Parts: sequence; C-alpha cells; structure tokens
Amino acid sequence: MTAGRPRPRPVLLLVVAPPHVATIESEFGRYARDYEVTVLDQAEEARALAARLVAEGQPVAFIGVGWSVPGVEHGLDLMDELHAALPTARRVCLTARDDFGLSLPGLREALGQG
Repeated sequence: MTAGRPRPRPVLLLVVAPPHVATIESEFGRYARDYEVTVLDQAEEARALAARLVAEGQPVAFIGVGWSVPGVEHGLDLMDELHAALPTARRVCLTARDDFGLSLPGLREALGQG
C-alpha cells in the first residue's frame, strides 16, 4: 500500500426494484462503516457501475440482486452478468416477500446449476 493513499472500502452492490430501495438501504446501511454501500434500481446502472469498478480496480465484496429489477426479465439474469464481471464477490438473490413463491422454481434451478 502506498503511503498517503487510503485503502478503498469494498463495495456492497445492491440492485432492486424502485419500491424496495428504501428497505434495502435501511437494512444494509449498518455496513456503511466498513463498506461502500451502493443501492441501485436499474439493471443498466448496475452494469455501468460494475464496469467502472472493474476498470478502477475497486474491490466488490458482495452483490445482492432483487428478483424483479427493471431492465432484465429476472434478477438472476443480472446476477449472472455481474458475477461474470465481478467473480470474487459473494452474491445473493434478494427476494421480496410477495415475490418469494413466484421465485422459488427459478431459485431452485439456479442453485442446482451452481
């Protein structure tokens, strides 16, 4: 590490539908001391941010994607894209209570594929 340059905080990249942004910010805000918590509500914003973070060498510790995200058919599609760009980040699908039953078949299939 170079003297005078602070070590960048790893990013928690969270992407959910607009109605869920406030809840996710509230739930993940407690990690803001140690991580750069970023909540987005569009798939395109997430793609652009991931590309910028990779280009800047900014570490991404965690990717959380909602089941329903504007700009993709299913959140898992975006999760796959982001995982390809950020392979060392932990990842989780953030499923709203109302979407849980609808998301189970897709989640089970994704878990089976790894």
